Amino acid sequence: MASAAMGEGSTRSFMPAAFRNASADALCMVTVLLLAAFIVFFFGGAAMQRVVTYAAIMLTAVLGLQIFSGNSGIVSFGHAAFVGLGAYATGILTMPAALQRTALRDLPQFLAGYELSFFAALAVVLILAVVIGLLTGTPLLRLSGSSASIATLAMLIIVYTLLVAGREITRGSQPFYGVPREVGLWTAIGVASVALVVARLFRETAFGLATRAAANDERGAAAVGVDQRTSRLAAWVVGAVAAMAAGAMMAQFLGAFSPRDFYFDLGFTLLAMLIVGGMNSSLGAFAGVVVTIVVIEVVRRFEGGGEVFGLHLPVLFGLTQGVLAIAMILVIWRRPTGLFGERELNLLRRPGRKAATVPAAPLLHAERDRLAADHLSRRYAGVIAVDDVTLAFDADSITGIIGPNGAGNPIRRRPRPSPRS
Repeated sequence: MASAAMGEGSTRSFMPAAFRNASADALCMVTVLLLAAFIVFFFGGAAMQRVVTYAAIMLTAVLGLQIFSGNSGIVSFGHAAFVGLGAYATGILTMPAALQRTALRDLPQFLAGYELSFFAALAVVLILAVVIGLLTGTPLLRLSGSSASIATLAMLIIVYTLLVAGREITRGSQPFYGVPREVGLWTAIGVASVALVVARLFRETAFGLATRAAANDERGAAAVGVDQRTSRLAAWVVGAVAAMAAGAMMAQFLGAFSPRDFYFDLGFTLLAMLIVGGMNSSLGAFAGVVVTIVVIEVVRRFEGGGEVFGLHLPVLFGLTQGVLAIAMILVIWRRPTGLFGERELNLLRRPGRKAATVPAAPLLHAERDRLAADHLSRRYAGVIAVDDVTLAFDADSITGIIGPNGAGNPIRRRPRPSPRS
């Protein structure tokens, strides 16, 4: 029993409480996701399974956006570009060689004839995502706030332009077809579950804590030694990996696509999902995708027109995007931080239970509880800022020393008289 207790104690000490709590939260959300998949698989039709599969793919992409924007506070418009890059890379790697010779006649030789399985192509896409994330994220290290958001928008436009211009590789603005449709319900649920765990645990890592600290107070975080550039780059790379994994699944879910499928409409949808649920938590991303997918499926039934309660509705193109915009505005108006804000499930934290605190030692105002310094001096070249100063500070007090320039009154050194001959 003693060894078992020691093993349990060592396990607890190895995994901090924050990670145990995050793991429990992620396990709960994954359980809900798996439960929904089982219900749809056994009791739903093919159409319902496609809806849940699409929702799982979008959840993976939204979690990639949340990993970066939710922790750094920088709204990214560029994660739709990562989804597009993952889709085209997977399409090229998995397309049958015979079809590739006709659909992509001018494809460079080093990209032709691979015909990989989905998971082999996914492994290549994840490695490519790390490289692309590092290349695109490095310029963002010098930017912050709205300037960084504009840079992500510029990246989206650049990637879209490259996809349209690269006709030999992407067929330009024409549909990219012939991709095997091998991604189904369980593949999408499995990848989305991994993305949920990564997104929830990333918040509690050193990178996640540093990124959030810099987002709350950039100067204060830098003052205590937080390496905000490295942590922000880590969040960008991990978010890019999740987004390109979603793109890989999207390619084999659709089978045919074009650059327009990964442009402003997709970027707006990802942002709407994240803002509705709550940008600052993985629970918000999860809930935002669920709510938004339900709204989209309901609105799409009316977008094509028809009879509703005896009223004839005309065809309303773009109704889905309009309803998403209204929903996002209403959520921002009533709950600026989203439906769940910054809250996670926090299953292991019992409500109403206060953290144990060590009682503070009583303050002693005796002479020995004073901080004293004798004969301090500080010189800057020819200027004496502090000269032979003795200080003493009492306990339970705040003392400040302010001079005319905020740092004391410097005393200039007097030149020594030259010796007379």
